[in-house]
Amino acid sequence: LASEETAFLAREMRPDAIRLATNAAAHAVMCRLLEYSAWDEDAIALADAVLSGNVAQLCGHKFGHRVAMSILSAGVPRHRQAVVAALVGEAHKFARHRCASNVVVQALMHCPHDAADGTREATQVLGRALLRQPASLASLACHAFGVHVVRALLDVPSFQQQTLQIVGKAGSRIVADKYGRELLEGLGIAGQAEASRALVKAKLA
Repeated sequence: LASEETAFLAREMRPDAIRLATNAAAHAVMCRLLEYSAWDEDAIALADAVLSGNVAQLCGHKFGHRVAMSILSAGVPRHRQAVVAALVGEAHKFARHRCASNVVVQALMHCPHDAADGTREATQVLGRALLRQPASLASLACHAFGVHVVRALLDVPSFQQQTLQIVGKAGSRIVADKYGRELLEGLGIAGQAEASRALVKAKLA
């Protein structure tokens, strides 16, 4: 679309932005606008309108979460920060959610970690919120959606070491789960975890 057309669409969508962000058809159009024209004045105003609603609810919606992901991938700093801030309060709950877990992964992986605009700090807060509860993080490794969040943490240098320590420590429990075993096999420590699990079982026998 030409810039005039995208600006027109953004202006047309803005008055009803919150509803359209969760509409089966309209959300896809909004995603394209926010990804390819995110820094245009009209697209910024559209994102402002979307984020004036319940951002946490948006992140958990089957269509709305895609809009949140588009904002994280291409939005201006204050918009990215708003989405990340909405995730922090219930980070572990969102990490287990079918839709919101994708937004958490996007926030961890695609927000600039070297940015000087506050985005890095927001992402660090989210990572620390996930790492603050080691037992819950280990449970995420055994969850169909949560395991993707754990993988994202392992891919971020500033979170990698602590995440690996938590996963390794809980390895004997994680290896018993199919999602957890796949994670440990990818890390090359499944055998070690299995041996530890066998030792614990032998002591309890």
